[in-house]
Amino acid sequence: MLTDGSAEAVCNDAEDYYERPVDRQAVAALLAAAPLGRRTVAALNPAADFEATADRARTLGYAVADA
Repeated sequence: MLTDGSAEAVCNDAEDYYERPVDRQAVAALLAAAPLGRRTVAALNPAADFEATADRARTLGYAVADA
């Protein structure tokens, strides 16, 4: 994964580690630095609090979609 960095490689690594499916579209959006949205957060962790995740992302300098 460290040399590839593709969404497919990241997903495969995460699926091996977490032993559950990972949404490839959500991972691809993050790798492309698309603004973080509710759908992406929910796709990766349905139990995550979007506002808390968005606040943390903003703190780290990551763009967050309005909505």
